[in-house]
Amino acid sequence: MKNRILQTTIFIAFSFLGIAQNSNVFSADEYFNQGNAAYNSKQYGEAVYQFEKALILDPKSQDIHVNLKLAVERLDADIIELEPFFLAHWWKAVSNTFLPGTWKLISVALLIALLAMVFMYLFRGKLTSKIAYSLGSTLIFLILISTLAGLTRANSIFENKYAVLNGNIESLLEGPDLVSEKVKPVVSGVKVKILDSNAEWYKVAAMDSEHGWVLKSQVRLLKFSK
Repeated sequence: MKNRILQTTIFIAFSFLGIAQNSNVFSADEYFNQGNAAYNSKQYGEAVYQFEKALILDPKSQDIHVNLKLAVERLDADIIELEPFFLAHWWKAVSNTFLPGTWKLISVALLIALLAMVFMYLFRGKLTSKIAYSLGSTLIFLILISTLAGLTRANSIFENKYAVLNGNIESLLEGPDLVSEKVKPVVSGVKVKILDSNAEWYKVAAMDSEHGWVLKSQVRLLKFSK
């Protein structure tokens, strides 16, 4: 019975470990420097794109936040970003604490601790049932949190739904064709969220929730390739 419990614990532990994702190595400094170069050349739309990419990799950098804000202020766009729901904002802040690879290492360390605890309880008898249950529950909870945080962080890098408008663009359109009515004035460098797409068009929402269609050639996605 004890061996079966230990085997089940190991299986569950490594199942969680398999969920965690590896992260590629990208340099926030590289995008930050490119953003600075674009800003100094007065290419503010390009600067916003490069700073946004840098911010995905290093969301805690105050330098990136400040320079991105300066670049956005240089855009000729009247868009006020809506505040996110506080729980979503809190969870994003938690998951942004580390890159996916670091979250995976944390999960591994917690898994080792869980296995050690199970071993001590089943084969050494050094833990009471009450302590083993309490400690085990806490470790499983932390494993779940770290794994989910790692997945969230990986999605923010590799499955990012946001983009930056690019090129000669004046407005979001009501439909996916060039004869549709204009619904929202925009300029190159405006950040948008991808809502839908077809062969040649993206349906996007500006950060003030106004939405419309743009050509795919007028959009630069912020997600990274694995």
